Amino acid sequence: MRPRRCSAFTLVELLVVIAIISILLMLLSPSISRIMEITRRTGCENNHHQIATSLAGYTADYGGYLCYPNWLGPESSGSWLGPGWLYWYRQKLNGGSVWVEADRQKGALFSYHGSHSPYRCPLDSPPWTIGPTHAITSYLMNGAAISYGRDWTSTTVGPLFRITEFYPTDIMFWEAEEAAPYPPFNDGASYPGEGLTRRHKDGATFGCVDGHAEYLTRAQFDAETVRSSQRTRLWCNPATANGQ
Repeated sequence: MRPRRCSAFTLVELLVVIAIISILLMLLSPSISRIMEITRRTGCENNHHQIATSLAGYTADYGGYLCYPNWLGPESSGSWLGPGWLYWYRQKLNGGSVWVEADRQKGALFSYHGSHSPYRCPLDSPPWTIGPTHAITSYLMNGAAISYGRDWTSTTVGPLFRITEFYPTDIMFWEAEEAAPYPPFNDGASYPGEGLTRRHKDGATFGCVDGHAEYLTRAQFDAETVRSSQRTRLWCNPATANGQ
């Protein structure tokens, strides 16, 4: 009997196979990248949903009033002494030098979801150095909750609005820009005009008054931040006609 010969790829055939695999990977790469981005975006949307839902739970327990948004001025001046949504300024841990994760637990919303994970975007990797509060969150609350600090001084405490004074689709939480001219992470709140993160490809996720989360493109965000005579979903201060 004649011995059987073992079949094998020739060098040319092997190179052809490698070339085909490389082409397939090149074609699939954008799809894989897109899938990964959608997965991360879903995680970010879930975070916003949990935070916004916690806000709704808080208002139900406190006569419909929103929690304080950690707007720094009234806290540092002594106008506001209680906790805000993210932390309790007057009970800062670690000797008050830097914010630490445990500070979140003293925030007004922590007990409503009981987890540290909703405060950090999946794409927001350390070091967290944009501003002091970036160490404990990727997200900020809309300063519209206290009229962007208007009428909050060392002698006058302005109103905390009821949730019913906002439209259900008004935006209350978002991920601010990493390189804004004035770092937005100096406290737990923000003006709409302080920008939007660039971690996501063409936009970002937002948490709304009624508890739902959604994705807006950068163009949609920019349209909502334009100052005009009309209020927008971001410029939504109930005390003024134009929301500013």
